[in-house]
Amino acid sequence: MTKDEHPVGQPIAFKLLQGYLWHPKSLAVISLPAKLPSGAMIVMDTIDAPFAFFEDGTWTGTQVFYQLTVLEIFPDWQDNDIIAARALLASKELDPLLNATPAEVGWSLSEDLRPA
Repeated sequence: MTKDEHPVGQPIAFKLLQGYLWHPKSLAVISLPAKLPSGAMIVMDTIDAPFAFFEDGTWTGTQVFYQLTVLEIFPDWQDNDIIAARALLASKELDPLLNATPAEVGWSLSEDLRPA
C-alpha cells in the first residue's frame, strides 16, 4: 500500500523491525512480551528455517525458528522519519529483552518500515 492508496484518517500498522529468532530444539520455548513499553507490538510466529545451514555448518533443522515482527499502529499514514524514529526506539527497548535470553538463542533483525 502507498500513501496515496491509504484512506486519510484511517489507522494503519507499520512494521518497524523484522527478522528471525532461533534456538536449539532442546531449549524451552522462548517468549517475549506482546508489547514494548513504547506500545510497539511483538509478533512471533514459528516457521520452517529460511535456510539449510548456518555459516559454521550447523544444520538449521536442529533449531526452532520464529519470524519476529515488531509493529506499531498509527492513527494515520506516517512519514518515514517518524517510522524510523519509532523503529530505533523499539530496537532500544527490545535489545535488553533479547540479551536476557539464554546464550543459545540467536536472532537477526533489521528495520522494515513498511505498512503491515
